Amino acid sequence: SFSSPQFGNNHISDRKISNYSNGLTWIGRYLFYLPKNWSLLISPGFSYNHNKSHNRYNSGISTADEIVNNNRSDYYTYALSGYLGKSISESHYIDFTLSGNYNDSHVRYSGNAEQKDHIGDYSVSLSPSYSFYSSKLNIAAALILSIQGIGLNGDWDQYFTPGVNLDFSYSINHKNRISAYINYTNTPKSTSNISPVVIQENEFLYYTGNDALKSVNSIYANVGYLW
Repeated sequence: SFSSPQFGNNHISDRKISNYSNGLTWIGRYLFYLPKNWSLLISPGFSYNHNKSHNRYNSGISTADEIVNNNRSDYYTYALSGYLGKSISESHYIDFTLSGNYNDSHVRYSGNAEQKDHIGDYSVSLSPSYSFYSSKLNIAAALILSIQGIGLNGDWDQYFTPGVNLDFSYSINHKNRISAYINYTNTPKSTSNISPVVIQENEFLYYTGNDALKSVNSIYANVGYLW
């Protein structure tokens, strides 16, 4: 509740929210053992989600000030990944991961804001990695090469998003152990932040997306000592 010199005292705002959703997900996993210690894992996937939301807000001043935001969305996801690995010896292991996915979203806004958005995004990535394991020393390194695309109502942007993971640990003795981890990633803008539709939350707050957002580079490093 709030009061103001313009509209008087003891105004009580009211908000009613309802949500409905359903969906279907299927994921397959097919493992093949190949000659010379190679193994192949293929995993296709599909999902569908339908969501409806209704948000009605009244400031308590006048019914003419009522804010209505309705959202109806359908999301489709198609994915396929393949993992090929080989155990060179008891200590050395190499693997390659190739994956791709495509997300297709249809969103309709109604109420105070009226708009239809068709949003899509895809990614194709290749990740070779190497691992070494022993009683004292463990090393794992992976390179991620990825191409990602984001589209809004037919306009597409494409990004090259590399990444690196390095993991190291060494046991000095049965009581002391040191470890280090470094990760570099390049993250493109999210599809949830690019729609130009302006949504009014209440009499003070409006929010919208920004299609001019850029990719974000991030580096994470951690060094640890255990005793």
